[in-house]
Amino acid sequence: MRDDAIVRLNRAVALAEVRGAPAAVAQIEALAPQGLDDFLPYHAVRADVLRKAAGMTKRATPMTRHWRWSEHRQSGSGCNAKGRC
Repeated sequence: MRDDAIVRLNRAVALAEVRGAPAAVAQIEALAPQGLDDFLPYHAVRADVLRKAAGMTKRATPMTRHWRWSEHRQSGSGCNAKGRC
């Protein structure tokens, strides 16, 4: 069985599903210096896991405000550019 950055990314996705997103964040962040900057699925997985982890910890960060604004903008509900809905 091979063990490279893509396999470890898939393992982190499985970990996020089984143990929750916060458990996978450190593993995903550790993959950044391993040449995945040009691998678009890495960025999609990272964004999704960070979004889920932020939701689980209930912390309001600039990124969670951005996600909230993006979700409301896509749904057509009238949030302003500062994320106020």
